[in-house]
Amino acid sequence: MSFAKMPVLRRGLMLRHSDIYNGAVLNEREENLKKLLARKDAECAVLYSNPANSAAVCYLTNYNCYGAGRQSAVFFGGGEKALYTTEPGRNLPKVREFTFCDIEKGRKPLQSVCARALEYAKNGRIAVAGREYMPLQAREELDKALASVSLVDIDEELGALLATPDAGALEATRKAHSMARDGMALVEEKLKTGRGLQEIAADVDYSLRLAGCEDANILLDSGTGRALRPRLPVKAALAGADTVIAYVAVQFARRWGSVGRTLTKNGKKSAMGDLREKIAGKAFAGLTLAQCEDEIRRIASADGVSLAADLPIIRGTGMDPEGYPNKAAHRIGEGMLLQLVLADDDGFTYFSSEMLIAGGMNNNFLR
Repeated sequence: MSFAKMPVLRRGLMLRHSDIYNGAVLNEREENLKKLLARKDAECAVLYSNPANSAAVCYLTNYNCYGAGRQSAVFFGGGEKALYTTEPGRNLPKVREFTFCDIEKGRKPLQSVCARALEYAKNGRIAVAGREYMPLQAREELDKALASVSLVDIDEELGALLATPDAGALEATRKAHSMARDGMALVEEKLKTGRGLQEIAADVDYSLRLAGCEDANILLDSGTGRALRPRLPVKAALAGADTVIAYVAVQFARRWGSVGRTLTKNGKKSAMGDLREKIAGKAFAGLTLAQCEDEIRRIASADGVSLAADLPIIRGTGMDPEGYPNKAAHRIGEGMLLQLVLADDDGFTYFSSEMLIAGGMNNNFLR
């Protein structure tokens, strides 16, 4: 879940992680996409990504699109896949070390992929993913290049597929989540030194990158007598009576893991802890996102807890900090990876963010 935009930082350690993403995982992903195309009666696919949404391209290629203005696109069909990107040429030797396929440099990757797709569109139907995140000019280029065929939008179906992690994705997510928990422990430790939030965030970010993460998002807020929200730290020093909330998200092997909490003792932790256990005992699978949030608010209200209205309670997470399900009508499937956020502003900000796997009978918090 993306609470605040992080300034673009240099990448951390980027590796291929062949032990996590082995041949079986890669074959499974390609077969999953082939089955999706068959259900949609599409012969090939055009997958588009930019820094706002890397999942569609990353799923098949292990390539994350970093940097303002960058774009990437993948052709998939006819037993082939090809990755095109605006990645600077000086980066390509390193990028080729961790992608699952070769990479082509080009100023207009989407046009290159569209041209490739037209060669395979024998039945006149091409599946497209990532259209929602395309800038206007890219959409116009897509429509113009593929005007002679029928376009099939697969954003929702692919999003639901990616929301349920395969073996490799789950292993990487657990590692990212573990690193996020280590980062949170560092925040707590450094708060005891009396240092300011900006210094603490910088120290924790540096420590996580030394530990091998690809990216990190350290959001902190502090104060008294007002609602606190995860944000980029701006306060130079802490007062003794300040409440502090912290959110630490870490990317490892292209997967995000995160944890958030209030770092001040308060009686509300007991009530919210009970709420957490009741949520774990519920079945989310089969519900829409809106139905799930309504059910959680109903349970909280019955316990005398009024959840903050301005924070989403449930969102998907994975290759991007926020992913499917992230719209009211999206349906939660069994095994989907979710982020649960509980916040109560009744005189004191209690904040908790945890990751869980949706189940048909109950939900399992990530460990």
